Amino acid sequence: MLKITKAGLKEVGYDIKDEAKLAALLGIGNGYYGIRGSLEEFGDVFIQGCYVRGVFDQIVEIPNAFADNLYMKKYYFDLQKLKEFEKEDSTINICDPTTIRFYVGGKLFLPWEGKIVKWERLLANKDGGLKRTVLWDDGEGHLTEFIYERYCSFANNHVFFQKASVRKINHDLPVVAVSGIDSLVKTNGQHKSVVTSSALTEGSVSLSFYFGDLYSMTASLLSKDETNGLRFLENIQEGGVYGSRYEMVGNEASLSKIVSLYASCDPVAPDEVPSLLGKDVSLAYDAVKKTHLSAYRKAFALLDIEVDGDPEVQNLLRYANYQTLIGFDRFDSVHSLSAKNLTAEKYNQFVWWDCEIFQLPILFTAFPDAAKRCLEYRYRCLEEAKNNAKKEGLDGAHFAFCSSVKGDEKVWIYARHPFLQIHISGDVAYAVLQYHACTGDDAFLKEKGFEMIAESLKYFMSRSTEKEGMYHLLSVTGTDEHHDYVDDDAYTNYQVRFVAKRFLELADRLGYALDEDLKARIADYADRLYVQEPAKNGVIPQFEGYLSLKPYLPLAGNGAAKGFQMKASGLYHESQIIKQPDVINLYTYLDIGMDPSLYAKNWAYYEKKCEASSSLTYPAHAIAAVDNRQFPKFVKYLKESMRIDIDDLHSCAYQGVHAACIAGGRMAIVRGLLGASPREEGLVLDPKFGGPFSRVKTRLIYRGATLELTLEGNRLDVRLLRGEPVTVLYRGKARMLTQSLTLRK
Repeated sequence: MLKITKAGLKEVGYDIKDEAKLAALLGIGNGYYGIRGSLEEFGDVFIQGCYVRGVFDQIVEIPNAFADNLYMKKYYFDLQKLKEFEKEDSTINICDPTTIRFYVGGKLFLPWEGKIVKWERLLANKDGGLKRTVLWDDGEGHLTEFIYERYCSFANNHVFFQKASVRKINHDLPVVAVSGIDSLVKTNGQHKSVVTSSALTEGSVSLSFYFGDLYSMTASLLSKDETNGLRFLENIQEGGVYGSRYEMVGNEASLSKIVSLYASCDPVAPDEVPSLLGKDVSLAYDAVKKTHLSAYRKAFALLDIEVDGDPEVQNLLRYANYQTLIGFDRFDSVHSLSAKNLTAEKYNQFVWWDCEIFQLPILFTAFPDAAKRCLEYRYRCLEEAKNNAKKEGLDGAHFAFCSSVKGDEKVWIYARHPFLQIHISGDVAYAVLQYHACTGDDAFLKEKGFEMIAESLKYFMSRSTEKEGMYHLLSVTGTDEHHDYVDDDAYTNYQVRFVAKRFLELADRLGYALDEDLKARIADYADRLYVQEPAKNGVIPQFEGYLSLKPYLPLAGNGAAKGFQMKASGLYHESQIIKQPDVINLYTYLDIGMDPSLYAKNWAYYEKKCEASSSLTYPAHAIAAVDNRQFPKFVKYLKESMRIDIDDLHSCAYQGVHAACIAGGRMAIVRGLLGASPREEGLVLDPKFGGPFSRVKTRLIYRGATLELTLEGNRLDVRLLRGEPVTVLYRGKARMLTQSLTLRK
């Protein structure tokens, strides 16, 4: 049974069928490491996993793709490319560093052997660790207690550490312990991690790995054991495990392990790695844990939200914020944010548009330096984005819809729609603007950001077709992947127009040296880029001709389409039924000045058309619901955003958490309930008074200042905790926040 509690996500009782799902939900990490919640005593293929940010190579990937209706054959799959497809980039499962095994009277403790008397696992919010307590009957009445804990250090990104304790309850059987590194792991069912050298000493393991020939990445690992009540017997190398064997000398014992790993993609000189490894594992376990707890708790406090009036929402928010916290690297820009965090191999750990639109807004107001590094990753990929555009015969930069480590396009070649989702370049440009709005970081904008935006706009201009005095973006796919090859997608065109206008404003204000011809072209493009005008009923068509489609979904096929994020096997190209919000994102996750008088009409219309076959639906709908003062719906969608994997709403939690959806919990509170929208002119606040919770309190960072916001009843109290005074906008009036202010209904 899985429970969301004040302490964290808790598993009570062992159920073998839940192992794969819980490996994702109970994973730990620190943004560099991501270690799945597999069992210390045995790592099953497809359950165990240790991933390191930026470690990639090529795998053989066999798609289970079956086109069983006209929509799938004509609009979704390129059947010729499906025949040609074979290899793809992927994050690499490096090893399993969690291996600790206990043999009681010669029997290996396994939860499916003997009898589990007590079982509890807790993913603890307060310390960022995974803890397990087990009371095991070996099948002959001999009871043994095992207690485990594991962490990825927030004080040192490269360190993983764990501890296991064993206690005999009613017997005096001999107990043997094994601690080591399991190197026999698979990536997508393939052996990609190869041990190239090893060295074993008493209680210590040194390994070097090689991951494949595409990127020729390597890694070095050093592990050190610390024991109490155990006597060293021998070093072992068996079944892929490199480690040490110990025997218990009393009734109680403990074994702790510190592991350090550095990969060749890390910004560390190779000759420094040996000394860094040695230094990382030199501290005692308790000292490593102490420094971790101090760093972790400070980091978690920056995301924490206090909610009174709904304990479930409070507990879910802390679980969701934990998942967000372990998903980004705070120290370098080797890679960026991925759709599954580092909890599994699904989606290969590519960077998608989820990053810029759904995940980065959380970092902008909590960890702006980390957000900047994510944008620096995109900047490092700018030349590849230009190459992507050149391959299309176009100018500017087309950022990869699926981005690995170089920035070249890694979309599965047999899927048609991702190549048409050119909104990704608009998403990156928009994120640069939002970062500046939140931080006022002029230097980044001048040195890198403006170039990224300009190249993106050059791409859109060269991709456009001019007719009847307007520029049109034809044959594209918006965020709603149920409709391919559409013209003038609303999400794409409205966003690009906003980006172009804001770019020109900021370039003038900051004195950016923009070529006059390019400046004139962008100004003309911003004025003449066609956007969908509202229909007579106030609804903004999602794309040209959308409102003339059938209001229902014609069903066809035998249901194979459901494996590709579709709720039904149907002819979506003939239907208004959408996968996820498109127009509604213009009002929720984008802040681009849409007509507020049309918001309610579009929300009422598109909510009914959305089948929510994308997880990104739930947080956008939560924000739309609270913006329109529909509090019961808000709470429903808010909980679904954070419970998506706990309840396995999309029946794929074992493939990794839906990181962007889960992050939407905080976004629905900060952007939705509190109405906080960072802009160039100030922090806009639009609190939804009289909401479902008696009190909500959190912090956010705007222009270097840390603010505390408390919504209670019909008042919002805003305090400046540190930093310089900032401008706050409420109901069109600007106020300077110097210490505190109160906004009332």
